[in-house]
Amino acid sequence: MNGINKKNNFALSLLIFVIAISLSGCVFVPDTPESRFIVSSNLPLSVAWMTDVEEPIVSQPAIGNEIVVVKTRKRFYEGAVSLLGIEINTGNKLWKREFTSGISTSILMLDDIAYVGDYERRVWALDGRTGTVLWRYEFSKDAAHIGDIVIDGNVLYAATSPTIFVAALAVRSGNVIWERYNDLGYRGVNLFLNHEELIVIALDSVHVLDRNTGEEIRSIRNTNPAELGAPQQIYNSRLYGTQTVLDAKTFDVVAKLGSTTTQFLGDKCEQFRLPYTFNQTFVYASGNCGGVFALDSTQNYQQRWSVNEAYECAAPMGLFHDTLYFLTENGMLVGVDPATGKKIGNLQTSRTFSKNAEGGLEFAGVVTSPRNMFVYFGDTDIWSFRFTKGENTQ
Repeated sequence: MNGINKKNNFALSLLIFVIAISLSGCVFVPDTPESRFIVSSNLPLSVAWMTDVEEPIVSQPAIGNEIVVVKTRKRFYEGAVSLLGIEINTGNKLWKREFTSGISTSILMLDDIAYVGDYERRVWALDGRTGTVLWRYEFSKDAAHIGDIVIDGNVLYAATSPTIFVAALAVRSGNVIWERYNDLGYRGVNLFLNHEELIVIALDSVHVLDRNTGEEIRSIRNTNPAELGAPQQIYNSRLYGTQTVLDAKTFDVVAKLGSTTTQFLGDKCEQFRLPYTFNQTFVYASGNCGGVFALDSTQNYQQRWSVNEAYECAAPMGLFHDTLYFLTENGMLVGVDPATGKKIGNLQTSRTFSKNAEGGLEFAGVVTSPRNMFVYFGDTDIWSFRFTKGENTQ
């Protein structure tokens, strides 16, 4: 009988030991983004958090002071999207708001308030911490959707498309400062702020308005839309498209953009992907057929260096702690010296880009603020990285 009890006691002790070892393993080998998805890294970065937003991310996230807002696509509803507010420090999902008609503009953030335009000619202001609607403005005349929005100081400017009307709204209240309902053109609206001017670019014309009153200062008939190049960014009073740089005052072509290292691959590969990343000297661009290029804006946009990765690289890129970061299509985060292009290191993940229907990488990239860096692969995850060497010098 004693022998049986000893065997039972031994078996019980062994079971307890095995359970203890198992629990010990759970404690000391946590399930983290690093352990699941990062294969190798020699970059001075670590993952602060990774959040699954449950639906594919389909736009560049917008970074506020304490909140980052992402746009996701509904899986089973054509055109329907959602906005999701995430706490920057923790990755906690705070709120979600669905837009069944879709969102037609990029997301703008100001003091943790998110601003967007939709396909029902409405502009929305949402509290970034709660998702609560602070105000909503709707254009009163026929127009299909909000074509573009821009913010400067205490004013938000919005324009509709395809029939172009423009309004200036107070960012805090949505109160109308001025409205311009006389037709400014048709289709293809892009808005840019340059000093005291609001630039409205239509498919066939450019209109320059006084920012304070909405009065037209001048207009330029665009007889060659290809030459204008559909500019999509402005930096230091210059308008940037995929192939041209324009003076924002005169709309003269300042420079033609093109890669010098991929010419043998044809015209398509000489082009760059928007958006570009800027500093005072360089324009950083992702090549249409791969690689990253630095163009010197002080020397007629001559190519100063290139990183010819074997993979396509996503835009946008990010400048973070004096390093330029970009993603390659095989899920590698690459850091290079922004002045020389010398590689600092790689962080290889087990992820690959989820490309869009056209095979492009527009829903993957790197976005940064002075304190945070976020990476998204076009799937349902957004990653937050922190710098691990010294203090933030930016």
